[in-house]
Amino acid sequence: MEDKELYAALLGIKHPWRVDKVKLDLPKNRIDVWVTEIQGLNWKCPVCGQGGPLYDHGQERSWRHLDTCQCQSFIHGRMPRVNCSVHGVQQVPAPWAEPGSRLTLAFERRMIDTLKECDITGARRLLDSGWKEVWGALERAVKRGLKRKERRIPAYLSIDEKSFAKRHKYETLVCDLKNGTVEFVVDERSQESLEAYYGQFEEEECRAVKAVAMDMWDPYIAATRDYLPQADIVFDRFHVVRLVTEAVDKVRRQEHKVLKEQDDETLKNTRYLWLANEENIPDWRREEFAELRQINLKTSRAWALKESLRPF
Repeated sequence: MEDKELYAALLGIKHPWRVDKVKLDLPKNRIDVWVTEIQGLNWKCPVCGQGGPLYDHGQERSWRHLDTCQCQSFIHGRMPRVNCSVHGVQQVPAPWAEPGSRLTLAFERRMIDTLKECDITGARRLLDSGWKEVWGALERAVKRGLKRKERRIPAYLSIDEKSFAKRHKYETLVCDLKNGTVEFVVDERSQESLEAYYGQFEEEECRAVKAVAMDMWDPYIAATRDYLPQADIVFDRFHVVRLVTEAVDKVRRQEHKVLKEQDDETLKNTRYLWLANEENIPDWRREEFAELRQINLKTSRAWALKESLRPF
């Protein structure tokens, strides 16, 4: 088998395309493959699919492909332009790559699989690629996924914010609780951010939502009440327990102040005991804490209420 036939088979080059030339550069660990089309063919307009005559060829372009052994592989070609009677002169897309991409579909697939296992820095290093290449492949994959995604609003939603940079920069994330999928991501954590998601759906579609889980962030509550008045709002357990724990500490501070005025140091150096969950009390302080809880203290009652809420 000649090198042209070999690379036509490896690259999946089919009619009306053929491999015209193969160049191996071992010092650079690089293989370049030039592809051209069979002459005398009509081409379909990429907009409407109507056939038309060849107009000319665009400038030569190159696409990164999967490595051949230890060598990086590149496909080169000048894509034909078709003269459509309806849409004028249009560029025929390469069948082995997405429009606007400098990577073949096979290489993009490898890149996406790699990104599932590591971050962008790791993918760049493993694939010897640049930031723009990796981000471009990621954005095109998301675009393809969104195009296939069914238009619907899940019955059970989760709303949360994600901090992604310094100086409190946030994004709002909307997730499907039942399927565990991310449904929507938008900048900021404002009421308008969440309304951008709800606003995509008709009022009848919004009525299908039964419950929304979120933290106690007023803008999210307001947006949900406006668009989903029938849905139950379920506050995140972590935030509820945190607020109750802060309340326990507030009770302790107030009671300690009163006791100190009576020269009673019972609550001195006990802050972290009351903040801890029962199973996290240090062994060497368990006896001390048990004795504290036997005293008729407001702090002790507040702590007991907090503990009773945890298994809720």
